[in-house]
Amino acid sequence: MLQTDGSGNLSFVDAPSGDFVRLNSVTGTGLSDITFDNFSSTYQVYKILGSHTMSVDDAQTRMRVRKSGTDQTSTHYRFAFAEPYRSSGGSGISYNTAWNADHVRITQGSSSADAHPTGFEFTIYSPSDSTRQSACWLNSFFYESGGANSWESWTGSIWLDSTTGVDITGIKFYPETGNFNNAKYSIYAMKDS
Repeated sequence: MLQTDGSGNLSFVDAPSGDFVRLNSVTGTGLSDITFDNFSSTYQVYKILGSHTMSVDDAQTRMRVRKSGTDQTSTHYRFAFAEPYRSSGGSGISYNTAWNADHVRITQGSSSADAHPTGFEFTIYSPSDSTRQSACWLNSFFYESGGANSWESWTGSIWLDSTTGVDITGIKFYPETGNFNNAKYSIYAMKDS
């Protein structure tokens, strides 16, 4: 965290440990999904930190929100990610977007090699608010296999439209196919004061 001493001098310090509370965590291998049903009106901002490897090559990591223990599969997921990449043949930037999809892509075609971890930081704002739709922020990284063979980083936002985006009680991350291996996930809530 960046702070000032009051005289205009800036320095970095560790974030105060009291600002976030850890609600739950999951570790394991051979997992078909990772689900957190921890959203409530107690907190307004939640952050999920996750890392894993894939059991099969070229599989996406996906996300859906949940309500009262049920995955929301309606076509109300909208997202826009910038996608810088680097391969042995060069680098560039592209975009990965969707409008009214039935899930969110967190990655595209991750590698199954243990040496190629997938990781992300995911923030969701006001998931349990009944008066407005939730929005999310994502930063993810992964090695895309399946011919691309490139190291990629996604940054962007997600909008959960219609009733899909209000009164959310949970979230699920799952592979397009296969399982998660070497998974380490934690969910945190930011205290309001």
